[in-house]
Amino acid sequence: MAADLLPNEVNERMNKAGAYANSNLVNWTKAQAAIPWLQFEWRSPSTEGYNNDRVKAAIDKNGYCLVEVDGTRIGGTKHWVLYKGNGLMIDPWTGVEKSTSYYPALGYAIINRVGNPPADGNMYKGLDLTNVDSMKVCVDDHMRIVNGELVEKSRLDEYTVKVAEQQKTINDLTIERDNANLARDRANSAMDDFRKENNVFIADLAGIYACRQEKPEILAEAKKSITFEDLSQKLQDTLNVERAEYAQNLKDMKIEMDNLKDQLDKANKKLADLEANKPTNVITSEQVTSVIDRFISWLKGRSK
Repeated sequence: MAADLLPNEVNERMNKAGAYANSNLVNWTKAQAAIPWLQFEWRSPSTEGYNNDRVKAAIDKNGYCLVEVDGTRIGGTKHWVLYKGNGLMIDPWTGVEKSTSYYPALGYAIINRVGNPPADGNMYKGLDLTNVDSMKVCVDDHMRIVNGELVEKSRLDEYTVKVAEQQKTINDLTIERDNANLARDRANSAMDDFRKENNVFIADLAGIYACRQEKPEILAEAKKSITFEDLSQKLQDTLNVERAEYAQNLKDMKIEMDNLKDQLDKANKKLADLEANKPTNVITSEQVTSVIDRFISWLKGRSK
């Protein structure tokens, strides 16, 4: 539904583009390399979870949204389904439409539709495979491409490498931001646990004052209270420092990501300019290679 491809076709494209990590994880930034008419926008981190408003907005825009769900009922841990609106989803596990209440939602990923699949996948269209002269033209053009007469391949390769490097830096910064959010949540959780323990201790101390008059025990508990108070203050000071560092790091990362985005946009523009300025009669090396293979097969067939 999202890609207008069969599941095995999607899987084949994702494998060729290197869009799988560790064989079962998706490298979302490579989704468009596998399926050019789809573009990755957002994958919710674990700290965000499922956001129904953003999922609904994605459905309104694209007609669908990928949602991560609890896969316990099918023998897994996590599972991905396609929400399509009106409380309905498509489950790739069975290939049928179900209610969205069938699985508990855990997260989501927004993949925008930015184009349409090729209308005609026949790469030999317009070529006369039975004409020797036609095949000779293909081979000649292929050699001109290889020799750099039609396309400056070195410049195209250079920009392609730069774009990949900048995209990797953006991905690394995104991971650092998510890790910082996780560390902040853990620190807040530890502080909440400490407050609860301290409140219990104060309640116990109040009971001792009310029920007992043994001076040594009261003094010992009072001394312990001072120690807890000191620890609480130190922990609070540490959290304040970490929050300030986190805020500064987040600000620096945003500036760096904005700079990288500008560089990426410039590189993409240069690539687009190269693509727009190349001769219209250029044939890709993949087309030429396939045509040569068909031509050799045809010659072999004639020689039998």
